Amino acid sequence: LNHMDHMDHMVIITNNPNTTENGLKIIYVNDAFARVSGYSKTEAIGLKPSMLQGPETSPSTLSQIRDSIKNERSLRCEMLNYTKTSLPYWIDLNLAPHFTDDDTCDYFIGHSVEVTRDRNERAQTLREIKNFEFVLSASGLAFWDLDFETDLMWRSPQNDTIFGYKNRQQIWSYEKYLSHILEEDKSMVHRTFSRARENATSFEMEYRCKWPDKSIHWLWCKGGFITDEFDRVVRAYGIESCIDEQKDAQLKLLDLAY
Repeated sequence: LNHMDHMDHMVIITNNPNTTENGLKIIYVNDAFARVSGYSKTEAIGLKPSMLQGPETSPSTLSQIRDSIKNERSLRCEMLNYTKTSLPYWIDLNLAPHFTDDDTCDYFIGHSVEVTRDRNERAQTLREIKNFEFVLSASGLAFWDLDFETDLMWRSPQNDTIFGYKNRQQIWSYEKYLSHILEEDKSMVHRTFSRARENATSFEMEYRCKWPDKSIHWLWCKGGFITDEFDRVVRAYGIESCIDEQKDAQLKLLDLAY
């Protein structure tokens, strides 16, 4: 076990409570565990892992762990633990039973890394995305991002609305995007997009699309491209909005002029 003391990630080993009346007990922890949890190695040995649980530890996650131990199965999950001084921290846990040659599970080994910062950054990113989507929706704009390697397009919820869908579509690609464009405008759109992609320049265009209910609507789109370190175009991005009202206003002005 000495080599585990020098690992960067935390290691905790328990007995198998299925084979003893003493319940689940810690029989080994490494230095990384002691450093993060605040429990010394001497303190931790003999205690129950539940010492790490707190008021906001997920009951569902604990149920999964208990089920895995009961059935001697591996499990990976993220869970909220608490230090000796009651400070919360998140871990990415890999729990696995250890079997001897006669297929008997002697103990469980838990490898984990602290992911508190990752969790906080993901939460912050999610908040920023929600704020971004709110601003776009309030302004009538949709945003999209196309990955050329996968041909999958991430887009804000407003995008599907602009194309006439009441519910969000599961998959959106460049071909699906083109399929909504009126035949008379499709060649122009594809040509404009392709030329801009070849030169990694920005583009702007207006075109008509057909909604699922067969109605025709005008869209405006402006975007650009992202290149990698080898100057290869790897992504496209853009914003778009429905400009039916602007087009109607232009027609009315023309009628007045003539």
